[in-house]
Amino acid sequence: MTCLNPQNNNFQTTYKIKDDLLSRILGKSVFHVSSYDPLRDKKFVVNKYEKVINFKNKKITTTISSNNRRIINFKIYDLENKNYTQSGHYLNDSIKPFSQYFSCF
Repeated sequence: MTCLNPQNNNFQTTYKIKDDLLSRILGKSVFHVSSYDPLRDKKFVVNKYEKVINFKNKKITTTISSNNRRIINFKIYDLENKNYTQSGHYLNDSIKPFSQYFSCF
């Protein structure tokens, strides 16, 4: 699944979402493959699984902590409407949470 953020110069993210029969037995997953910044023409290879909090009714909720644990991101994927929202929460800083919307195809 590839997604674009229209408010951020069409910043692009690519994921592998596993919801097949085997994944339903062993555990459903969201794997962030890569991101691409078209403004800077820069690709980022991510290759990280997101921690799935809930995966039900074509809606997925995940969380990811930054390496230094100063930022926690929450995402809600809506597979039926092909979009997701993300909110970044900054710990130990006086910064408001930052939200983004992505449309997917």
